[in-house]
Amino acid sequence: MGKIAAVASLTFLESVRKRVFLVLVSFAVVVLASGLALPSVDDLSRFKVIQSWCLRSISFFGVLIAIFLSATAIPDDIEEKKIFTLLTKPLSRLQYLLGKFVGYSLILAVFLLGTGLLSWGYIRWSERELFPGRDMLRAGEVMPAGMFALSHPLESAGSVDLNLLPSAPAVYWMRCSRENHAAWTFYNVTRETFGNSDDDDPQAEVELDLTLAVEGPWGMSSNDVSILVSSPNHPRTIVMEPVRLRYNQTVRVAFERDKMLPPHALTTLTVAVRQFTPMGGLGVAADSLVLRLKPTAGGFEINLACALLLAFAQFYVVLGLTLLASARLSGPVSMFLGFFLLLAGSMVSFLGDTMGVLDATIASQGGVDDGAHVHHDPDDISPAVLELSRVVVKGVLYLIPDLGRFDVSDILLKGGRVPFTRVFHDLGYALLYCMISLLLGWLLLNDRELK
Repeated sequence: MGKIAAVASLTFLESVRKRVFLVLVSFAVVVLASGLALPSVDDLSRFKVIQSWCLRSISFFGVLIAIFLSATAIPDDIEEKKIFTLLTKPLSRLQYLLGKFVGYSLILAVFLLGTGLLSWGYIRWSERELFPGRDMLRAGEVMPAGMFALSHPLESAGSVDLNLLPSAPAVYWMRCSRENHAAWTFYNVTRETFGNSDDDDPQAEVELDLTLAVEGPWGMSSNDVSILVSSPNHPRTIVMEPVRLRYNQTVRVAFERDKMLPPHALTTLTVAVRQFTPMGGLGVAADSLVLRLKPTAGGFEINLACALLLAFAQFYVVLGLTLLASARLSGPVSMFLGFFLLLAGSMVSFLGDTMGVLDATIASQGGVDDGAHVHHDPDDISPAVLELSRVVVKGVLYLIPDLGRFDVSDILLKGGRVPFTRVFHDLGYALLYCMISLLLGWLLLNDRELK
């Protein structure tokens, strides 16, 4: 271990002195800081763009550093005769390769720690600047209603299409009756609207944020209301415990997401609010109620840590494969293969989708074993060619690592929780690729005649 640590230390110090590393780190910091200047429709959209920009910038520049450093690692040592000095000592080629890998891993860890802390501070600062006094990172994804309706309002409002309302909707008053209610309808809702139903906690909750103008009994500025949630897909209406509201103060209540929302299917969700105390009144606006996913324990910081850990796993995969290439090939060729790996690995999910299209096309033409294939169109492709394409695509999917699986920014932007099971599976996936890459790299380096 001492010999590997010595090579790793030497590799780390050499990498820090390289201009390409310093340039990439400086450029990454500038790119992260430019997120606030990106165009967006509103402050909420801008805030989401900043979060996505930070995470994906870290991932992109980390992969670039892994490629630029590891692609020239062994070729430069051979060209500058450093490898001969190292291998004349009691140091095996395996120890040399592992030392290089550990050294570059330390560089990537330092980069990830620095940019991760910078991104965390930048996102928190942006939250305070764009939404003073509000915890938007805890709040999660906001979903406004699509339709607003009042039963027996003091002023006749009927149903209001929220898409046609001005930016500051009017307040409508309901008075002195438990029968009166305000209802908000949310269209095209699924479990996935509030997070990934396959990975998230089945006990995840959907939160309601309710803000009303309240006039209570004897002129008091508080009142009790009851909240009812219903859906065509659910046989029973959820009736929540009465909630005490104060004038223009937001209260947050929740119901279990999976009990009311079907998986992978669109539905309509209706939330009705009525007075529990038949005195006073409620001032209701069309934007008084929104839905949001209830954050799980740990909050934004744990989610961000999981996202950065998966980004580090992605660096590991690219580092291992590029180092494998440099054990046999020249620096420029290894760098080219690293960039090809970055591009192809990002398209693995797309290639996987084409498998279903190819299978459906082959099935529609009778398969490759059907000798009675008839060309209904001169441009038809024979089933044999389609089958060959399917085999090639399937082989590529097995060989090229899926780099897209390490990106969880969509979960963070929806306010969901990054599942720990996914983190463990993806770390195991990355570790497997690294072990195979280092084993093959050792075999290639052992077989290489150093001159």
